[in-house]
Amino acid sequence: MLRNIEGAARLDYYTYIDYEYTYSKMKAKLTITVDEELIPKAKRHARSRGQSLSQLVEDGLRQAIAERDAGFAQRWRGRFRAAQGDDDRFARLAKKYLDS
Repeated sequence: MLRNIEGAARLDYYTYIDYEYTYSKMKAKLTITVDEELIPKAKRHARSRGQSLSQLVEDGLRQAIAERDAGFAQRWRGRFRAAQGDDDRFARLAKKYLDS
């Protein structure tokens, strides 16, 4: 795009090149089958988040794929609470693994 703007690369006295490019990913249509009662609820949920239903489904698919690709530790991090025990073995294990 040629513009006469400050800070862009100057080609000659009147012509400048702006190096800002917008990358747009191609979208494809997908037909899915869902429970009839779910559709209006999903539409309301998407609207409450300021998204289209397509964006909501896409976000859900991306999250599911990310969770699948995540390692065991990433998937389970923060989902366990330390048990409370009063025996010696528990105290040693807790000190070794929880007090890091």
